[in-house]
Amino acid sequence: KQYLFYDGHPGFDYRASSGTLIYAPADGTVSIPSTDSVNGSPTTWNTIKIDHLNGYSTWYLHCSSHVITSGSVKRGEAFAKVGDKGCEGSTHLHFEVRKDEIPVDPYGWEGGSPDPYNRATSINLWKSLCPTAPTNKSLARIEGQSSVYWLQNGKAYHIVSMNIINDMSGLPGWDHICNYSSDKLEIRPPGTLPVEGTFEQGPDFIAAGVDSEGLLVKSSTDSRVYIIKDGQRRWITSETIFNELGYDWNDVLLVTDNILNNIPEGEPISSSNLSLERLQELFSFDWDIFDRESIYSIIRNCLNDPDYTYWIFNPLPTQVITSQTTRWIRENHSSEDSPIGKIAGQELITSWLDASWGNGISTDDSFNTVYKGYPEANENFEVISFIDQLAPFCGSDNQKSYFFSYDTKNDENGDAVSFNQWIDYLKAIKNAYGRPIDTLTIFSHGDVAEVMMSEAFHLKSDIETKIGMERLRRENILSSNATILLFSCNVGKGTEGEEFVQNLADWTGAHVYANSTNTGPSPKDNPDEQDWELDVDKTPADPDSMTLSSVTAKMKSLLKESSSAWLAFLGKCPINLIVVESETGNTTSVNHDGSIVEGIPNSSGSFMGETKVIAVPQNKNNNTYTMKVEGVDAGTANIEIIQPNESSIIETVGYNDVPVSEGSVITVTVSQAQSDYTMSLDNDGDGTTDASKAPDFQETLDTTTPISISDLKYFIQSDLVVLNWTAPTDNGTTTLYEVRYATCTITDNNWDSAIIAGTMTPKPAGSNETFTVTNLQPNTIYYFAVKTKDDAGLWSGLSNIVSVTTTLTSQVGKIIYVSITGDDNNSGTSSELAKRTIQAGVDACPVGGTVSVAAGTYMEAVYINKGIALVGNGSNSTTITADGLGGTNTVTFEGTATDGAIISGFRITGATRSENRGDTGNGIYCINGAASIITNNTISGNNSGISCYFSSPSITNNIISENSTGIWCYNSSPSSITHNTISGNVYSGICFHSSSSPITNNTISGNNSGIYCDSSSPAITNNTISGNGPGIWCCSSSSPVITNNTISGNGDGIACQPSSFPTITNNTISGNSYTGIACDSSSSPAITNNIISENTDWGIFCDSSSSIDHNNVYGNSRGNYYGCSAGSNDISVNPQFIGGGDYHLQDSSPCINAGSNTATAITSTDKDGNSRIVNGTVDMGAYEYQGTSTPPVVDFSTTLAVFPEINTAISGATFTLQINLSAVPDFDSVGMYLSFDPNVLEVTGLTQGSFPQDGNVIISRFNNDNGTIDYAVGLTS
Repeated sequence: KQYLFYDGHPGFDYRASSGTLIYAPADGTVSIPSTDSVNGSPTTWNTIKIDHLNGYSTWYLHCSSHVITSGSVKRGEAFAKVGDKGCEGSTHLHFEVRKDEIPVDPYGWEGGSPDPYNRATSINLWKSLCPTAPTNKSLARIEGQSSVYWLQNGKAYHIVSMNIINDMSGLPGWDHICNYSSDKLEIRPPGTLPVEGTFEQGPDFIAAGVDSEGLLVKSSTDSRVYIIKDGQRRWITSETIFNELGYDWNDVLLVTDNILNNIPEGEPISSSNLSLERLQELFSFDWDIFDRESIYSIIRNCLNDPDYTYWIFNPLPTQVITSQTTRWIRENHSSEDSPIGKIAGQELITSWLDASWGNGISTDDSFNTVYKGYPEANENFEVISFIDQLAPFCGSDNQKSYFFSYDTKNDENGDAVSFNQWIDYLKAIKNAYGRPIDTLTIFSHGDVAEVMMSEAFHLKSDIETKIGMERLRRENILSSNATILLFSCNVGKGTEGEEFVQNLADWTGAHVYANSTNTGPSPKDNPDEQDWELDVDKTPADPDSMTLSSVTAKMKSLLKESSSAWLAFLGKCPINLIVVESETGNTTSVNHDGSIVEGIPNSSGSFMGETKVIAVPQNKNNNTYTMKVEGVDAGTANIEIIQPNESSIIETVGYNDVPVSEGSVITVTVSQAQSDYTMSLDNDGDGTTDASKAPDFQETLDTTTPISISDLKYFIQSDLVVLNWTAPTDNGTTTLYEVRYATCTITDNNWDSAIIAGTMTPKPAGSNETFTVTNLQPNTIYYFAVKTKDDAGLWSGLSNIVSVTTTLTSQVGKIIYVSITGDDNNSGTSSELAKRTIQAGVDACPVGGTVSVAAGTYMEAVYINKGIALVGNGSNSTTITADGLGGTNTVTFEGTATDGAIISGFRITGATRSENRGDTGNGIYCINGAASIITNNTISGNNSGISCYFSSPSITNNIISENSTGIWCYNSSPSSITHNTISGNVYSGICFHSSSSPITNNTISGNNSGIYCDSSSPAITNNTISGNGPGIWCCSSSSPVITNNTISGNGDGIACQPSSFPTITNNTISGNSYTGIACDSSSSPAITNNIISENTDWGIFCDSSSSIDHNNVYGNSRGNYYGCSAGSNDISVNPQFIGGGDYHLQDSSPCINAGSNTATAITSTDKDGNSRIVNGTVDMGAYEYQGTSTPPVVDFSTTLAVFPEINTAISGATFTLQINLSAVPDFDSVGMYLSFDPNVLEVTGLTQGSFPQDGNVIISRFNNDNGTIDYAVGLTS
C-alpha cells in the first residue's frame, strides 16, 4: 500500500508517471468495455478491462493509451499506459478487482460512509480458484442455496451457511467458496450408494444431535483438535503436537467458536472409547515427539488385545510395537498393577515409561524415577540406564521389574561426564534402596565389542572398563546372582563381540546377555534385520579354571599382537603380575608377597634395587608423554601412576605397573587437565610407592575441545551436495576437518560408523569453508556432520546436523551446460551440447538440478522460479550483465519454489532502473517469498546489488561494491547476511525497511551509510564497519541489537533518529570523524560495555533518558558526554589498544574485566569467536582479552591546592570545593581525603572508590567561631 490510497471508492489509485507501462497481473482477455455500472462511462476515464475467465475481472482507468485493445494477454505482458484521462493534471492509475461484476478489492474500506461492497476478501488471481467439478476435501455450495458443504471421502457435510461466512471476514481456512450448479454438485440422501460426480448427504454439522463420527474440527481460537463422535466434541491432541506430527490439516475443519461451543464436550479420546486404528497417524510418534495420552493408549491396547501391533510412518513404515512386545507386556503386567507416579502432587499415567524420556516432568526425585514405593525382598530390583533418549520402551524379557532410569548423556541431576560418575550413581541408587541391583539394563548405541554409554566414555575390552566394572562386584552394587542386559546393536557379534561379553561377565560376576544384530523392533518384511532377542549369553568364568598354562598362553598371544617390548597382564587369578623380558623370553609370575609361582622361570634381575625417579618428559604431543627411564639398578622395574588416581589415565603401555629397563622409553597418554601428574619407580615390586619417591613432572594439558561448528548449511548440485560453514576459532590451532555422512541421524555415538566423506585443512577463523560430497544415491535422505581437530589432537563435538534429500531418479538431465559457443537448440546435457543462454539452461533444468555456466560474458536477464543451482566458472571469468537491456534486473528469484535455489560463481552487473520502477535495476532481485542462497559472487555496477522484497535469501561470501545500494530489503528477513565485503556503494551498504535479519561477520566500508535501518531491528554482530558516512544509522522506530562490532573511521559511529531504541553492547567505537554515538531527543539507546574513544566530536551525544553503564568513554575531542551523564560504572582512561588499527586489548588495558556480566545482549563469544568471559568478568569492547590480565598498580599520593582560609565571617555556610585532577595519572580507583579537624569541620560529597576527574566536595558545617582553619585536599591510589 506504499504507493496507493483508497479514497472512498472501489479500487485503488496508484501514483505513477504518465506513460508508465501497465502489465497484466494474470492471464485473460483484454477488451474496451462499452459500459461501466460502477464508475460511469468508459470513454470518460479511458477504461480498459481484463476478464480472467474464472469469474474475476480487473479494471484500469485514466489510461493515456492502450497497447492492446482486444484479444488475449499473458501475465506480465504490457497492455496499457498510465495517464490522466478524466482527471487532467492528476496522473495516476485507478485499479480494481471485481467478482461477477461486483467489486471485491483486497483491502478494507476506508471511506467515511458504510462500505457498500462488504464482500472484500484477498484474491490470488494467479491460481484457478475453482475446478470445473467439485473435489474431495474442498468447500462448495450449490448455486442459489445458502448452505456451505465440506466434501470429504464421498460425503457432503453441511457445516455453515453463507451468511455466517460473509460475517466472518477472513476466518483462516475459508479463502473462497466454490459455486456449482446442481448438475455439477449433486447431493444424494444418506445411505444411498454414491455414484461418480455425486456426494452422499453426510450428517448435518450444525443441526442438533450431530453424529459426524470421524470428523476432525478446530476453532481459530482453540489450540485443541477435536473429533466429532456421538454428538460430542472430544479432544484428541493439541495443535502443537498436530503440527509436529506433520498431520494433514486438510482433514481438519476450521469453524467459528459459536459453532464449536454448541457441540457438547465429551471425554478425551483414549483406548477405552475409540480404537487406535482409526487415528493411528494422529497418535503416531517418534523418539522425540509424542503425547502422554497416546502412549498410555498404546500400552492399554497391548493389555486389551493379544494380537495388537502398532506401526508408525516416519517416513517409512516401522513396527514400533511387535507381537513379541505385546506378549511380554501381557505376560508380565496387567491393568491392575500399572504403577502411578506422583510428581509435584499430581498423579501421572506413564505406564512403564520413565518421565525423563521426553516429558521433562520428573524434577523432584533425586533418582529421576516416576515410581513410588520400594521393591520387596522377593521381587527383582532393576535399574535401567539409557542414553540420548533411548528409552526402556519395550522392557526386557526377565521377570517383573521395578524401573529406575539414569540417562548417561543428559540426566536432570547433572551430566554423567565420566565412567566413575556412572558407577557412583548406580552405587547411590543401591544405597538409597538398601539392596543391591538384581538386573542392570542398558539401552544404548553399540557396535561390535563396544557399548557407547555417553559422549565421555564407552564400555570396551580395555583396562578402564575392567577396573570400573569390577567396582560393581567389589562394592556389592550388583547382587551375587545379578543379570546385565545389553540392548545395544551388534555388541556380541562375532568372536570379538563374544569375548567382550565374556569379559563383562568375568569382571562383574554377573550373567550378561547381549545382541549379535541390530537392536530394535523386527521389521515385518525383514524380521532378521533387527530384533530385541539377546542371543549372546555369557556367565562369569570360575577363577579356579584359569590355570597357569591358560594364563601363559594368553600372555604369549598378547605379546605376539603387541608392538611394545614389554607388556603386563593383570587377570582374574591369584597371579598378580607377569613380567616378560624381551631379550631372553623368560617370564616370571610374582604374587603380592614377592613369592614366585612354580613352573615359570625367574627373571635374571632383582626387584630390590635402589629407588630412582623418572626424568622430566622428553616430548609432549597430543597429550602423550614420552619419558626416558634413568638410574634403574635392577634388570627390570616398574613405573607407577601415583597422581591422579588410575581412572584418570586413559591408556598407557600395559597401564599400571609397567615393566621398564634402564634407558627404555615409554609412552603414557593422559586425559584430564591435571596440574600434577606424578610417576615413579617401584623397584621393590610390592605394588606400592616408596616414601622416598618424589614428583617427577608437572604439566597442564590442553584438554579444551575445539569449538563445534554451528552454522553448517548445504545446497544440492544434481548428484552431489556442497556443504558450507564458517571456520571456527580454537584455543590452540585448528588442524583438520573431518566430514561424515549417513542415512540415519548422526550422533556422537554412531559417528565412527558414519561414512567418511573426506578431510580438509581449515582456513583462518571466520573464513567460509566449502566441501563437496559426490556419488550420492538418488531419492535418499542423507545426514551430514563435521568435526574439527586441533593441534593437541582433540576433537570438537558434532556440528549441527543437516539432512538432505536427493530427489532426482537418474543422472540424465541433472546438469544442464551453458556456453557462449553453445546453441539454445541443443539439449544442454553435456558441454559439447551446451545451450547458448543461461535462461535456456534454467528453463531446461529440472528441480534439484544444476545449470553449469562456462566462462564468458552473458548479456541477458535471468528469471528463476524453481529450486535449482546456477553455478558459474568463478566471478573473475563468468559475467551476467543486463547492460543495454533497459530497465530490468540481471537475475530474478521469485516465489517459495526457489527455496534452496543457489547462485554462485558469477560477476553480476549492468542492472539499471526504469523511471519510478523499484522492481527494476537490481543485480539480484528476490521477490514473493524467495529463499535462495546467494554465495561467492561479485555484484557491482547495479542500481541495487541485491534487492529483497517480501523474501528471505541467504547472502554469504559475496563482494558487493560500487552499486547505488549494496543490499536493499523491504518487508524481508534474509536468513543471514554474513561474511560479505560490502564497499563503495553510493548510498547504503545495507538498507533495511521493515526488515530484520542477522548481519554478521561482514566488512562494510566506504559507503554513504554502512547499515541503514528504517523501522527495522536486525541483530548486527561481529562486523567491521569503517569509512562510511554514519557506520550504523537507525531511523523511525528501529531498535537493532548492536554487539561485538568495531566501528571506526566513519562520520558518526552510530546515529539514532526519531523513536529508535538500539541496544549497544560490547562494541569498539573509535576514531570516527564526528560523534561515537549520536542520538536525537526521542531516541534512548542502552549503551553498555563499549569502548568509545578518540572520536573527533563527542563520545556520546544523547539525552538523559539513555541507559549508560560500564563503558570506557575516553579522549573524545569535544568531550565525552553531551546531554547525558556518565554511567555510574563508566571509566575514562586510555583503553590501551594494540594499535595501528588493531583494537585488541593489551594485557595492561583497564578495559579488561571492567564490564557488566548482566548487560543486555551480551554474547557467549567475542568478535573473534573466542570465549566472551575469560576471567570471571566480561571485558569492555569488541574483543575479549584471552590471557590473564594484571593491570599495573600506579601508586601516588599528592596534596592538591590548599584553598583560602575559612574565617569566622562565613561560619556555618556551605561551600563547593572544586578539585582539579587533571595532573593526576590515569587511575582505576582512588581514595580522597581532607586534612582537617573533624571536631570543627563536617564534609559531605567525598566518596572512596572511582571518582570523576572533576568533582565537588561540600563543606556543610563549620563550627569554629574564634579564628581561622587551614585544610588540605589530597589523593592516594
